[in-house]
Amino acid sequence: MTRKEIMPGVFLTHVQTDRFKFATLSFTLLTELKRETASMNALLPSVLCRGSRSYDTLDKLSLRFEELYGSGLSCSVRKYGEIQAIGISCSWPEAVFLPDQTSVAADAVSLVCEVLINPATRGGLLLPAYVDSEKEKM
Repeated sequence: MTRKEIMPGVFLTHVQTDRFKFATLSFTLLTELKRETASMNALLPSVLCRGSRSYDTLDKLSLRFEELYGSGLSCSVRKYGEIQAIGISCSWPEAVFLPDQTSVAADAVSLVCEVLINPATRGGLLLPAYVDSEKEKM
């Protein structure tokens, strides 16, 4: 395992193993748990995982991950004492288990980055239908 601070307060942790058939990339934001922001923070990863600029619906996004040999996207929100951990993860099959050992890592990472950097928006705001739907689920 290696851990490197890539900018102040931002760490990259890399764990290499051959024990699993899937690789995983996980983004986790740790923030102070506050009554004023806890609900909004808990809602954010679910809304982001609904779509991106290029794949603006959950169906389109899911289909694109399926095209990458069953790669997937998941979100999480956890509480550790007074810290709220907000996360988005992507997993994809290792190339050695795919036909012609073709890697889908770059495409999967690119897709999860698009979800984070270019979410589905209208007028610069997250889509109200997605926000309302996730609020109701919560």
